[in-house]
Amino acid sequence: MTASPSQRARILGYAMSVFTGILAGLLYAVNKALTTELTPAQITFLEAAVACALLVPGYLWRARGQALPRQTPWGWLLLFGLTAVMLFYMRTTGIALTSATTGALVVRLEVGLVFVYSYLFLRERPSPWGWVGAGLLVVGMLAALDLPAGGLVLRPLGLAALVAAAFGIAANAVIIKLRLGGVSNSLTALANVTCQVMVLGPLIVLGGQLTGLGEALTSPRTAVLLGLGGFIVTWMLTTYYYAMKRVPMWTVRLLGLVTPAAALLADYFWLRSAISGGQLLGLVLVTAGSALVIIAETPAAAVAEGVHS
Repeated sequence: MTASPSQRARILGYAMSVFTGILAGLLYAVNKALTTELTPAQITFLEAAVACALLVPGYLWRARGQALPRQTPWGWLLLFGLTAVMLFYMRTTGIALTSATTGALVVRLEVGLVFVYSYLFLRERPSPWGWVGAGLLVVGMLAALDLPAGGLVLRPLGLAALVAAAFGIAANAVIIKLRLGGVSNSLTALANVTCQVMVLGPLIVLGGQLTGLGEALTSPRTAVLLGLGGFIVTWMLTTYYYAMKRVPMWTVRLLGLVTPAAALLADYFWLRSAISGGQLLGLVLVTAGSALVIIAETPAAAVAEGVHS
């Protein structure tokens, strides 16, 4: 049995969804370490600048003289980029104002929003086994967060920032699905980070946040973390857009629930944080839920096509 090109693309889309969630968990740990040295705006701006520097050469090489393709929906790309500025900044701000656990939990509101948007705008519905996988992912995520031990910090401004980030993530997902399907992944990612650089750069200058920035950047640890963060952002955006254009929107965001589990492992191996038995159970449930969602949402028609090919 050989898989058809469309089936291979779909399977790879699911794999990229999980990989994106893992990268987001790693970025979560990197940014948590950077908040001791830099403000949320500085972190977001500098990581976007690194990502922009990484994306531009490859994009120009692939464009081969057509860096601004005709029929590109530039208005939608601009709106998409500005929404990305808001959600990246709000997510980092919300984590800084509350706690790691609170941020990881509240931002997951976007999964529910994406389910609603998928039905309203795209008429996408999970299969029965897809719902079971979704339940395992949610329960596993909550177990991985270890809420009784981690605790919640319910500061109104921080919660508002995290909710705004959740709405931004869901809105961007709809824009990608409805308006940016014909735009290359590299151009979409470049629009994202370019808008962040162009908007946050002046705000940092006007807000007087240049003070002490140069000194912080002379620290080898800070420079390495920012470089790593920018590298993660580059791959995270590219793989996310690849997945969004090949599999249902709700599955991409649902599989993103592996992010808290990835952050948990990053904390354990890098920051030497302890892992409880409940969190280990959460890792198992998240893994099982992810596998079930992928298996349940692989269309029977695609499987049959692979059998006959």
